[in-house]
Amino acid sequence: MPSRFLQALRPFIAITPNIGKPTREVSFNEKLFLTFGALVIYFVMASIPIIGPKLEEQTDPFAFMRTITASTYGSLAELGVGAIVTAGLIMQVLVGMKIVKVDLEDPQERALYNGAQKVISIVLTIIISIAFLISGIYGSSLDLGSQLAILTQLFCAGVFIIYLDEMIQRGWGFGS
Repeated sequence: MPSRFLQALRPFIAITPNIGKPTREVSFNEKLFLTFGALVIYFVMASIPIIGPKLEEQTDPFAFMRTITASTYGSLAELGVGAIVTAGLIMQVLVGMKIVKVDLEDPQERALYNGAQKVISIVLTIIISIAFLISGIYGSSLDLGSQLAILTQLFCAGVFIIYLDEMIQRGWGFGS
């Protein structure tokens, strides 16, 4: 029986869109094409600047983290995979410390675990986006409309990256 934490997240897991595993054998060429496509989409996102802020030529306060989070300053890929990695670490720590009890051998509990990780990734995307705005990384004199536009762009791009990663991990591509 899964822990109360996973049970509490079940309604949120139910409403998040899910990318299913392939029902057929995905050929090597298809996996290669989908993986390459996901990378191209990610690199295009990394080259599209966020609309709204006027980024000045300044030093990037998170430059030391950019390699780990696969992110690009001032672009749609600003958040990179940071929310995915952080959510994975949080779930691993919770399971490792036995705060969250889950039998990863049971397919239903494993699906619940993966769903909880995705929900936490989405929540972290929102939190990190808000933290970036509050920190003033895009400027301190933004009006409410600009802040909402930036927040929306970061959230949508972050969720899109979460689903690109899920597509690859579910067997449609190689790696993650």
